Amino acid sequence: MAKTTLDARSRSILKALVQAYIATGEPVASGTLARRLHHAVSSATVRAVMARLERLGFLEQPHTSAGRIPTDDALRLYVEALMSQEALSLQDATLIESGLSVRCASAEDVMESASRLLSQLTGNVGFAVAPDAGRTRVRHIEFVLLPFPRVLVVLVSRNGLVTHRIVELNENVSQDQLQTYANYINAHFVGMDFRSIRAVLLRQMHWDRALLGSLFDRLLSAADHAFAPRSEANVYLGGTSRLLDHTERANLARMRAICRTLEERSRMLRVLNACVLGTGVRVMFDCERFDPDLKGVTLVTAGYGLDGEDGWGLGVMGPTPMRYPRIMSIVDQIARRTQGLLAEISA
Repeated sequence: MAKTTLDARSRSILKALVQAYIATGEPVASGTLARRLHHAVSSATVRAVMARLERLGFLEQPHTSAGRIPTDDALRLYVEALMSQEALSLQDATLIESGLSVRCASAEDVMESASRLLSQLTGNVGFAVAPDAGRTRVRHIEFVLLPFPRVLVVLVSRNGLVTHRIVELNENVSQDQLQTYANYINAHFVGMDFRSIRAVLLRQMHWDRALLGSLFDRLLSAADHAFAPRSEANVYLGGTSRLLDHTERANLARMRAICRTLEERSRMLRVLNACVLGTGVRVMFDCERFDPDLKGVTLVTAGYGLDGEDGWGLGVMGPTPMRYPRIMSIVDQIARRTQGLLAEISA
């Protein structure tokens, strides 16, 4: 909804109402608003403006005798146009610097630390998302012989993420043969994604087959299928138990529904993958369009590219009343710090 539809007084009253709602999580009455505005506007004027805001779709009345709460349109307008930006506090900056340090030895360490830190600083569920292994570029690959007919394929991406899949190869093979195959890929195809490696090897097979044998082709085919790009991603969650901290400000049944979404990987990924598209900090209010159980839930996210790959991002999930200025600053800084550490690991 265009912000030009509201005059200065309406914008001032809407801003005050949203701030009161964020602070308490409760419907806001006209008398409360008048006091927050230091009675610069009469209660009667506040009631008239609130009625107009309700007709315009910015407010709704959850109960007959209750005050009003902001709609998604109102919250979106607040974040985009009415909210005062909040610089990162020295305390938050110090905690981020110490929580995400060079002591993180791997990409997994970075992502897990980021999700925990997001939860710790915001009091909400923190998450970090990395692309599916089938879409990342390879730094190193290993094949490990398991009891027949299984082979463990360990893939290390350029950004340091380690993923493994078990494939079945219904043919006898030795660990020495598997090491030869891994050495060949590591010597010739570092920096390529798995699908591209497979395509190049198939084109070269007229001379590689004599060197490596047809078994190599079958192993690659099985590994290619196991690492085929999916709609899934690698997700790191922190502080899911913090949802219980919000039961006083949100319906307990709703919190249980959110927990169910987090427990079911496919449902969770459908939401999170959509949130980390693009770059920069985003606030998503209408999460129920992805999953009905997420009504009343807001996500503050930041997506970022890494080494030419999309699908990297992080953020927080929690009840809609949250301190947006501070949380957006925290998410932005942790995203920048995470991106920098991952770039150092992949260098």
